[in-house]
Amino acid sequence: MADIYCDVCGKPVTPRAPNYRKIEGWEQVRKSGGANAISMRKELGLWAHHGCLDLRKIGMEGQERMFG
Repeated sequence: MADIYCDVCGKPVTPRAPNYRKIEGWEQVRKSGGANAISMRKELGLWAHHGCLDLRKIGMEGQERMFG
């Protein structure tokens, strides 16, 4: 198996839980709000460490980690 690297930090990542994988697909919006499961899901082959993506979600990545 080829090495897999985090799409956020570029370091090696293990492709399993709790890490994230990037996908593409279609999401049907419900009338009552929210959405159903993703249809025609396609894995893009990109992975990220859970910690890296969690920091990106709150707007902190890269050098900002040193100041948080």
